[in-house]
Amino acid sequence: MKKNLILAIGILSLVVAAIGWAIYADPERHDKLLFKQALRQFASQSQVWEAQFTSESKLPQVNQTLTLNYLDRANVDATMSVKISTRGNRVVMQFGDGDTLLAQQTVALVPKQVKGQVVWQCLEGSLLIRVRSKNCRLGKGFTRNQLL
Repeated sequence: MKKNLILAIGILSLVVAAIGWAIYADPERHDKLLFKQALRQFASQSQVWEAQFTSESKLPQVNQTLTLNYLDRANVDATMSVKISTRGNRVVMQFGDGDTLLAQQTVALVPKQVKGQVVWQCLEGSLLIRVRSKNCRLGKGFTRNQLL
C-alpha cells in the first residue's frame, strides 16, 4: 500500500514537472511576452489619439518609434524597435530586426467606439496569429485600460 502511494506521488510529481517545463520551454513564449509589452507601450501612448478619434472620428498623424527591451531566447539583453504610424484610421505597428517571430512583421490596430470607449481591434498585418494576444486572435480587441 505504501509502495503504491509513493509510486503514485512520484509519477504525479513527474507529470507536474513535465507540464511546467513544457509551458516554460514554449519557443513562442518570449515572442508572446514581447508582443504584450509592445501593446502596453502602445496603450501608454494612445490616450491623445483616442481623444481625437472620439471627438473627430479620425486619428492624428502619428510617426514614432518605441524601443522594447527584452531577454532573447539565450537570456541575453536585447532591444527591438517598433515603428508606429497612422495610415488612415488605423495604427500600424511595424517591428524591427531581432531574433524573434515579431521581426519585420506588422499588425494594424483599428479603433472603434463601443459604449463610449475606444476599442482597438487587431486587424491585418503579417504578424503570426499564434503570437498575438488572445483578444487580438479572436477579433475582440482591447481598451487602453485593459493593457495598462
